Amino acid sequence: MNKIGYLESLRGIATLMVVLNHFVVGFYPSLYTGALVTCHIKNCGELFIIQTPLFLLYAGNFAVCIFFILSGYVLSFKFFKYNTRPLFVIHVIKRYFRLIAPVLFSISIAYLFMKLGFFYNKEAALLTKSNWWLGTFWNFEPNFFEMIRQSFIGVFFQKQISYNTLLWTMYYEFFGSILVFSIIFLFRKMTYRFLVYIIMIFWFINTYYLAFILGMALSDLYNNKPDLFKKYSNKFSIGLFFILGFFFAAYPKGFPVDNTMYSFLKLETIDSAIFYHIVGAFFVMLFLLMSQKIQKILSAKSLIYIGRLSFSIYVIHLIVIASFSSYIFPKFLNYFSYHMSFFITFICSLLLILVCSRYIYKYVDEKFGMRLSKKVYTYLNHYIKF
Repeated sequence: MNKIGYLESLRGIATLMVVLNHFVVGFYPSLYTGALVTCHIKNCGELFIIQTPLFLLYAGNFAVCIFFILSGYVLSFKFFKYNTRPLFVIHVIKRYFRLIAPVLFSISIAYLFMKLGFFYNKEAALLTKSNWWLGTFWNFEPNFFEMIRQSFIGVFFQKQISYNTLLWTMYYEFFGSILVFSIIFLFRKMTYRFLVYIIMIFWFINTYYLAFILGMALSDLYNNKPDLFKKYSNKFSIGLFFILGFFFAAYPKGFPVDNTMYSFLKLETIDSAIFYHIVGAFFVMLFLLMSQKIQKILSAKSLIYIGRLSFSIYVIHLIVIASFSSYIFPKFLNYFSYHMSFFITFICSLLLILVCSRYIYKYVDEKFGMRLSKKVYTYLNHYIKF
Protein backbone atom coordinates (compact mmCIF):
# COMPACT_ATOMS: atom_id res chain seq x y z
CA MET A 1 0.00 0.00 0.00
CA ASN A 2 1.31 3.45 -0.90
CA LYS A 3 1.66 5.61 2.16
CA ILE A 4 -1.13 8.11 2.72
CA GLY A 5 0.44 11.55 2.69
CA TYR A 6 -1.69 13.31 5.28
CA LEU A 7 -1.25 10.44 7.73
CA GLU A 8 2.52 10.61 7.25
CA SER A 9 2.33 14.32 8.05
CA LEU A 10 0.27 13.67 11.17
CA ARG A 11 2.94 11.22 12.37
CA GLY A 12 5.61 13.83 11.70
CA ILE A 13 3.76 16.52 13.65
CA ALA A 14 3.24 14.11 16.54
CA THR A 15 6.97 13.33 16.53
CA LEU A 16 7.86 17.02 16.74
CA MET A 17 5.47 17.32 19.69
CA VAL A 18 7.39 14.53 21.45
CA VAL A 19 10.69 16.28 20.71
CA LEU A 20 9.39 19.58 22.09
CA ASN A 21 8.00 17.75 25.12
CA HIS A 22 11.45 16.38 25.96
CA PHE A 23 13.11 19.76 25.56
CA VAL A 24 10.46 21.21 27.86
CA VAL A 25 10.87 18.52 30.53
CA GLY A 26 14.64 18.80 30.28
CA PHE A 27 14.97 22.58 30.41
CA TYR A 28 11.66 23.91 31.79
CA PRO A 29 10.44 21.01 33.96
CA SER A 30 7.70 23.07 35.64
CA LEU A 31 5.95 23.31 32.28
CA TYR A 32 5.34 19.59 32.75
CA THR A 33 5.07 19.10 36.51
CA GLY A 34 3.70 22.44 37.67
CA ALA A 35 6.22 22.43 40.55
CA LEU A 36 7.17 25.83 41.98
CA VAL A 37 10.72 24.83 42.92
CA THR A 38 11.80 24.16 39.33
CA CYS A 39 10.45 27.34 37.69
CA HIS A 40 12.64 29.42 35.39
CA ILE A 41 10.11 31.98 34.08
CA LYS A 42 9.46 35.13 36.12
CA ASN A 43 6.65 34.72 38.66
CA CYS A 44 6.60 31.04 37.70
CA GLY A 45 4.87 31.71 34.42
CA GLU A 46 5.07 28.00 33.69
CA LEU A 47 2.01 27.51 35.91
CA PHE A 48 0.02 29.80 33.65
CA ILE A 49 1.18 28.18 30.40
CA ILE A 50 0.27 24.63 31.45
CA GLN A 51 -3.34 25.76 31.91
CA THR A 52 -3.63 27.20 28.40
CA PRO A 53 -3.90 25.56 24.94
CA LEU A 54 -0.13 26.13 24.57
CA PHE A 55 0.24 22.93 26.59
CA LEU A 56 -0.88 21.05 23.48
CA LEU A 57 2.30 22.02 21.65
CA TYR A 58 4.29 19.64 23.84
CA ALA A 59 1.65 17.08 24.84
CA GLY A 60 4.05 14.18 24.40
CA ASN A 61 1.89 11.36 25.74
CA PHE A 62 -0.99 12.44 23.50
CA ALA A 63 1.41 12.41 20.54
CA VAL A 64 2.45 8.84 21.39
CA CYS A 65 -1.24 7.86 21.42
CA ILE A 66 -1.49 9.29 17.91
CA PHE A 67 1.40 6.99 16.91
CA PHE A 68 -0.50 3.98 18.22
CA ILE A 69 -3.83 5.00 16.65
CA LEU A 70 -2.03 5.48 13.33
CA SER A 71 -0.33 2.08 13.62
CA GLY A 72 -3.65 0.32 14.22
CA TYR A 73 -5.17 2.16 11.26
CA VAL A 74 -2.29 1.80 8.77
CA LEU A 75 -1.36 -1.81 9.59
CA SER A 76 -4.92 -2.96 8.97
CA PHE A 77 -5.76 -0.63 6.07
CA LYS A 78 -4.82 -2.80 3.10
CA PHE A 79 -6.50 -5.88 4.56
CA PHE A 80 -9.81 -4.04 4.82
CA LYS A 81 -9.39 -2.10 1.58
CA TYR A 82 -8.52 -5.11 -0.57
CA ASN A 83 -10.31 -7.72 1.54
CA THR A 84 -7.17 -9.82 1.92
CA ARG A 85 -6.10 -12.05 4.78
CA PRO A 86 -2.77 -11.41 6.52
CA LEU A 87 -0.12 -14.10 6.47
CA PHE A 88 0.06 -13.91 10.25
CA VAL A 89 3.49 -15.30 11.02
CA ILE A 90 5.09 -13.55 8.05
CA HIS A 91 3.62 -10.15 8.90
CA VAL A 92 4.68 -10.41 12.55
CA ILE A 93 8.26 -11.30 11.56
CA LYS A 94 8.29 -8.55 8.94
CA ARG A 95 7.15 -6.03 11.55
CA TYR A 96 10.00 -7.04 13.85
CA PHE A 97 12.61 -6.54 11.13
CA ARG A 98 10.98 -3.26 10.12
CA LEU A 99 11.50 -1.87 13.64
CA ILE A 100 14.89 -3.37 14.45
CA ALA A 101 17.25 -1.26 12.30
CA PRO A 102 16.65 2.22 13.82
CA VAL A 103 16.43 0.66 17.29
CA LEU A 104 19.79 -1.09 16.93
CA PHE A 105 21.38 2.02 15.47
CA SER A 106 20.20 4.36 18.25
CA ILE A 107 21.26 1.95 20.99
CA SER A 108 24.68 1.49 19.35
CA ILE A 109 25.16 5.27 19.21
CA ALA A 110 24.17 5.58 22.87
CA TYR A 111 26.64 2.84 23.81
CA LEU A 112 29.41 4.54 21.83
CA PHE A 113 28.65 7.93 23.41
CA MET A 114 28.78 6.38 26.87
CA LYS A 115 32.16 4.84 26.12
CA LEU A 116 33.51 8.15 24.79
CA GLY A 117 31.99 10.24 27.60
CA PHE A 118 29.85 12.33 25.27
CA PHE A 119 26.83 12.57 27.56
CA TYR A 120 26.55 15.76 29.63
CA ASN A 121 22.95 15.43 30.79
CA LYS A 122 23.81 15.09 34.50
CA GLU A 123 25.74 18.35 34.50
CA ALA A 124 23.06 20.18 32.51
CA ALA A 125 20.31 18.85 34.79
CA LEU A 126 21.83 20.69 37.74
CA LEU A 127 21.30 23.96 35.87
CA THR A 128 17.89 23.16 34.42
CA LYS A 129 16.51 21.65 37.67
CA SER A 130 15.56 18.51 35.80
CA ASN A 131 17.58 16.09 37.96
CA TRP A 132 14.53 13.84 38.27
CA TRP A 133 14.37 13.37 34.47
CA LEU A 134 17.27 14.69 32.38
CA GLY A 135 19.80 13.76 35.04
CA THR A 136 18.75 10.11 35.26
CA PHE A 137 19.81 8.81 31.83
CA TRP A 138 22.88 6.66 31.11
CA ASN A 139 24.01 6.47 34.74
CA PHE A 140 25.43 2.95 34.47
CA GLU A 141 28.45 1.12 33.13
CA PRO A 142 27.94 0.20 29.45
CA ASN A 143 28.24 -3.45 28.47
CA PHE A 144 28.58 -4.46 24.83
CA PHE A 145 26.81 -7.82 25.09
CA GLU A 146 23.97 -6.33 27.12
CA MET A 147 23.62 -3.59 24.51
CA ILE A 148 23.28 -6.19 21.74
CA ARG A 149 20.86 -8.32 23.76
CA GLN A 150 18.74 -5.29 24.58
CA SER A 151 18.66 -4.23 20.92
CA PHE A 152 17.31 -7.53 19.62
CA ILE A 153 15.39 -8.90 22.60
CA GLY A 154 15.13 -6.60 25.61
CA VAL A 155 13.45 -3.64 23.92
CA PHE A 156 10.79 -5.68 22.13
CA PHE A 157 10.05 -8.46 24.61
CA GLN A 158 11.08 -7.27 28.08
CA LYS A 159 10.68 -3.46 28.10
CA GLN A 160 14.41 -3.07 28.79
CA ILE A 161 15.29 0.39 27.53
CA SER A 162 18.24 1.65 29.57
CA TYR A 163 20.29 2.54 26.46
CA ASN A 164 17.47 4.64 24.99
CA THR A 165 14.45 5.14 27.25
CA LEU A 166 12.34 6.46 24.36
CA LEU A 167 12.20 2.93 22.98
CA TRP A 168 9.53 1.97 25.53
CA THR A 169 7.05 2.55 22.69
CA MET A 170 8.62 -0.26 20.64
CA TYR A 171 7.25 -2.88 23.05
CA TYR A 172 3.74 -1.58 22.43
CA GLU A 173 4.34 -1.11 18.71
CA PHE A 174 5.44 -4.72 18.33
CA PHE A 175 2.78 -6.39 20.47
CA GLY A 176 0.15 -3.92 19.29
CA SER A 177 0.96 -5.02 15.74
CA ILE A 178 0.57 -8.66 16.75
CA LEU A 179 -2.80 -7.81 18.30
CA VAL A 180 -3.96 -6.10 15.09
CA PHE A 181 -2.79 -8.95 12.84
CA SER A 182 -4.40 -11.51 15.17
CA ILE A 183 -7.81 -9.86 15.15
CA ILE A 184 -7.78 -9.38 11.39
CA PHE A 185 -6.58 -12.96 10.83
CA LEU A 186 -9.36 -14.42 13.00
CA PHE A 187 -12.31 -12.05 12.61
CA ARG A 188 -11.81 -10.03 9.41
CA LYS A 189 -14.83 -11.54 7.64
CA MET A 190 -17.03 -11.99 10.70
CA THR A 191 -20.38 -10.22 10.37
CA TYR A 192 -20.30 -9.21 14.01
CA ARG A 193 -16.62 -8.36 14.22
CA PHE A 194 -17.45 -4.95 15.71
CA LEU A 195 -18.67 -6.83 18.76
CA VAL A 196 -15.15 -8.26 18.96
CA TYR A 197 -13.77 -4.70 18.79
CA ILE A 198 -16.03 -3.63 21.66
CA ILE A 199 -14.92 -6.59 23.79
CA MET A 200 -11.28 -5.77 23.01
CA ILE A 201 -11.86 -2.11 23.89
CA PHE A 202 -13.08 -3.02 27.36
CA TRP A 203 -10.38 -5.66 27.76
CA PHE A 204 -7.55 -3.24 26.95
CA ILE A 205 -9.15 -0.04 28.26
CA ASN A 206 -6.36 0.58 30.77
CA THR A 207 -3.49 0.08 28.31
CA TYR A 208 -2.01 1.69 25.22
CA TYR A 209 -3.32 -1.28 23.21
CA LEU A 210 -6.70 0.45 23.27
CA ALA A 211 -5.30 2.87 20.68
CA PHE A 212 -4.43 0.03 18.28
CA ILE A 213 -7.96 -1.38 18.56
CA LEU A 214 -9.57 2.00 17.92
CA GLY A 215 -7.25 2.67 14.97
CA MET A 216 -8.11 -0.70 13.45
CA ALA A 217 -11.85 -0.13 13.98
CA LEU A 218 -11.55 3.25 12.22
CA SER A 219 -9.77 1.58 9.30
CA ASP A 220 -12.55 -1.01 9.06
CA LEU A 221 -15.25 1.66 9.08
CA TYR A 222 -13.44 3.88 6.61
CA ASN A 223 -12.98 1.08 4.08
CA ASN A 224 -16.19 -0.91 4.57
CA LYS A 225 -18.66 1.78 5.66
CA PRO A 226 -17.66 4.78 3.51
CA ASP A 227 -21.25 6.03 3.39
CA LEU A 228 -21.15 6.48 7.16
CA PHE A 229 -18.22 8.87 6.85
CA LYS A 230 -19.92 10.76 4.02
CA LYS A 231 -23.12 11.05 6.02
CA TYR A 232 -21.42 12.71 8.98
CA SER A 233 -18.83 14.71 7.07
CA ASN A 234 -20.46 18.04 7.77
CA LYS A 235 -19.21 21.23 9.46
CA PHE A 236 -20.92 20.43 12.76
CA SER A 237 -19.45 16.92 13.07
CA ILE A 238 -16.00 17.98 11.92
CA GLY A 239 -16.00 20.89 14.36
CA LEU A 240 -17.24 18.70 17.19
CA PHE A 241 -14.55 16.07 16.61
CA PHE A 242 -11.90 18.81 16.48
CA ILE A 243 -13.02 20.27 19.82
CA LEU A 244 -13.34 16.88 21.52
CA GLY A 245 -9.99 15.72 20.17
CA PHE A 246 -7.99 18.62 21.51
CA PHE A 247 -10.02 18.91 24.71
CA PHE A 248 -9.06 15.36 25.71
CA ALA A 249 -5.54 15.83 24.31
CA ALA A 250 -4.92 18.58 26.87
CA TYR A 251 -5.73 16.37 29.85
CA PRO A 252 -2.77 16.88 32.24
CA LYS A 253 -0.16 14.13 32.39
CA GLY A 254 2.61 15.38 34.65
CA PHE A 255 0.73 17.32 37.31
CA PRO A 256 -2.42 16.82 39.45
CA VAL A 257 -5.77 17.64 37.86
CA ASP A 258 -7.57 18.42 41.13
CA ASN A 259 -7.54 22.20 40.64
CA THR A 260 -8.07 22.19 36.88
CA MET A 261 -11.08 22.07 34.59
CA TYR A 262 -10.40 18.34 34.17
CA SER A 263 -10.92 17.45 37.84
CA PHE A 264 -14.40 16.04 37.18
CA LEU A 265 -12.97 13.61 34.61
CA LYS A 266 -10.49 11.98 36.95
CA LEU A 267 -10.84 8.20 36.97
CA GLU A 268 -9.94 6.02 39.94
CA THR A 269 -9.62 2.57 38.41
CA ILE A 270 -7.66 3.33 35.23
CA ASP A 271 -4.88 5.67 34.16
CA SER A 272 -6.85 8.80 33.28
CA ALA A 273 -4.13 10.46 31.19
CA ILE A 274 -3.54 7.42 28.99
CA PHE A 275 -7.26 6.83 28.50
CA TYR A 276 -8.17 10.43 27.67
CA HIS A 277 -5.16 10.93 25.41
CA ILE A 278 -6.17 7.85 23.42
CA VAL A 279 -9.73 9.18 23.21
CA GLY A 280 -8.35 12.53 22.08
CA ALA A 281 -6.19 10.87 19.42
CA PHE A 282 -9.24 8.92 18.23
CA PHE A 283 -11.29 12.10 17.73
CA VAL A 284 -8.36 13.83 16.00
CA MET A 285 -8.19 10.90 13.56
CA LEU A 286 -11.94 11.15 12.96
CA PHE A 287 -11.57 14.88 12.36
CA LEU A 288 -8.76 14.29 9.87
CA LEU A 289 -10.54 11.49 8.00
CA MET A 290 -13.65 13.65 7.59
CA SER A 291 -11.99 16.94 6.68
CA GLN A 292 -10.71 17.09 3.13
CA LYS A 293 -9.43 20.62 3.71
CA ILE A 294 -7.14 19.47 6.51
CA GLN A 295 -6.07 16.45 4.44
CA LYS A 296 -5.05 18.84 1.67
CA ILE A 297 -3.07 21.04 4.08
CA LEU A 298 -1.32 18.00 5.56
CA SER A 299 -0.48 16.74 2.08
CA ALA A 300 2.20 19.42 1.71
CA LYS A 301 5.50 17.87 0.61
CA SER A 302 7.46 19.42 3.47
CA LEU A 303 5.13 17.94 6.09
CA ILE A 304 5.12 14.54 4.40
CA TYR A 305 8.93 14.60 4.39
CA ILE A 306 9.00 15.25 8.14
CA GLY A 307 6.62 12.32 8.49
CA ARG A 308 9.01 10.06 6.62
CA LEU A 309 11.81 11.10 8.95
CA SER A 310 9.63 10.68 12.04
CA PHE A 311 10.95 7.29 13.19
CA SER A 312 14.53 8.46 12.77
CA ILE A 313 13.79 11.72 14.60
CA TYR A 314 12.14 9.80 17.41
CA VAL A 315 14.97 7.35 18.10
CA ILE A 316 17.83 9.88 17.96
CA HIS A 317 16.53 13.09 19.53
CA LEU A 318 17.04 12.23 23.21
CA ILE A 319 20.62 11.22 22.49
CA VAL A 320 21.16 14.65 20.92
CA ILE A 321 19.53 16.40 23.89
CA ALA A 322 21.67 14.53 26.42
CA SER A 323 24.91 15.06 24.50
CA PHE A 324 25.04 18.06 22.16
CA SER A 325 22.27 20.15 23.79
CA SER A 326 23.48 19.46 27.31
CA TYR A 327 27.04 20.39 26.30
CA ILE A 328 26.38 23.71 24.57
CA PHE A 329 23.65 25.01 26.90
CA PRO A 330 26.00 25.73 29.86
CA LYS A 331 28.44 27.40 27.42
CA PHE A 332 25.78 29.83 26.24
CA LEU A 333 24.79 30.57 29.84
CA ASN A 334 28.17 32.29 30.24
CA TYR A 335 27.08 34.95 27.74
CA PHE A 336 23.29 34.98 27.58
CA SER A 337 20.23 34.74 29.80
CA TYR A 338 18.70 31.38 30.61
CA HIS A 339 15.88 31.83 28.08
CA MET A 340 18.13 33.05 25.26
CA SER A 341 20.59 30.23 25.95
CA PHE A 342 17.77 27.71 25.71
CA PHE A 343 16.43 29.25 22.50
CA ILE A 344 19.82 29.08 20.78
CA THR A 345 20.39 25.56 22.11
CA PHE A 346 16.97 24.43 20.91
CA ILE A 347 17.39 25.83 17.37
CA CYS A 348 20.89 24.37 16.96
CA SER A 349 19.80 21.03 18.40
CA LEU A 350 16.68 20.82 16.25
CA LEU A 351 18.72 21.46 13.12
CA LEU A 352 21.18 18.75 14.16
CA ILE A 353 18.34 16.31 14.88
CA LEU A 354 16.83 16.93 11.45
CA VAL A 355 20.16 16.55 9.65
CA CYS A 356 21.00 13.36 11.55
CA SER A 357 17.50 12.00 10.93
CA ARG A 358 17.82 12.60 7.21
CA TYR A 359 20.87 10.35 7.02
CA ILE A 360 19.51 7.80 9.50
CA TYR A 361 16.36 7.52 7.37
CA LYS A 362 18.34 7.21 4.14
CA TYR A 363 21.05 4.80 5.23
CA VAL A 364 19.56 2.96 8.21
CA ASP A 365 15.79 3.03 8.05
CA GLU A 366 15.19 3.01 4.29
CA LYS A 367 18.21 1.19 2.86
CA PHE A 368 18.52 -1.34 5.66
CA GLY A 369 15.34 -1.56 7.75
CA MET A 370 12.72 -1.32 5.02
CA ARG A 371 14.67 -3.38 2.50
CA LEU A 372 15.47 -6.05 5.05
CA SER A 373 11.83 -6.40 6.11
CA LYS A 374 10.75 -6.66 2.47
CA LYS A 375 13.38 -9.31 1.72
CA VAL A 376 12.34 -11.28 4.81
CA TYR A 377 8.71 -11.02 3.72
CA THR A 378 9.47 -12.18 0.17
CA TYR A 379 11.63 -15.06 1.38
CA LEU A 380 9.18 -16.34 3.99
CA ASN A 381 6.24 -15.97 1.64
CA HIS A 382 7.63 -18.89 -0.36
CA TYR A 383 7.62 -21.21 2.67
CA ILE A 384 4.93 -20.06 5.09
CA LYS A 385 1.27 -19.89 4.10
CA PHE A 386 -0.50 -18.97 7.35
